[in-house]
Amino acid sequence: PSEKYLEFFNNQFAHLKTRMKLKTFVCTGCSHIAFEQAPITCPYCNSSIDSFYDNSGEVNSLEDFTSIADFEKEHFPVINIAKETTSLNSPSKINVHIKVGERLHKMDVDDRITFIDFYFNDVNLNKKCLARMNLNCHLTHPETTLKFNEKASGRLTVISNCNAHGSWMAETQI
Repeated sequence: PSEKYLEFFNNQFAHLKTRMKLKTFVCTGCSHIAFEQAPITCPYCNSSIDSFYDNSGEVNSLEDFTSIADFEKEHFPVINIAKETTSLNSPSKINVHIKVGERLHKMDVDDRITFIDFYFNDVNLNKKCLARMNLNCHLTHPETTLKFNEKASGRLTVISNCNAHGSWMAETQI
């Protein structure tokens, strides 16, 4: 087995003993971001663990959105949550609407949002990859909605990727 494959298995048990510093890894095939360790295969392009590189500290994130510059306001995902009540026979839904930027990010060829990724806490894995919305610069706006069932409860992480300015992360509780 490759060195990265063996490292993957060693890391499986390391987090049980100590809480390690949050790390991120990026797939060279599709730019998928994995948290804490690289997966054996990429959930989007099926590249092997050898296709991931450590990019810890490269994802832009903030605790306080009130004191950010205009440039940052165009890149951070803005998360709006609304509960949708339906008829008695069908369950309620939680609509999570994502808009990239307080002021919508432009979608030029040289400066655009290429995708929006969704991660959710899972019983066994923090920041489990749920979905990706790929965006075309000429046909789409950098916004989307993901619908959860009424039982969803946990931490949602959203990452938008700008081809010119990197990855930007926002989190919220559902």
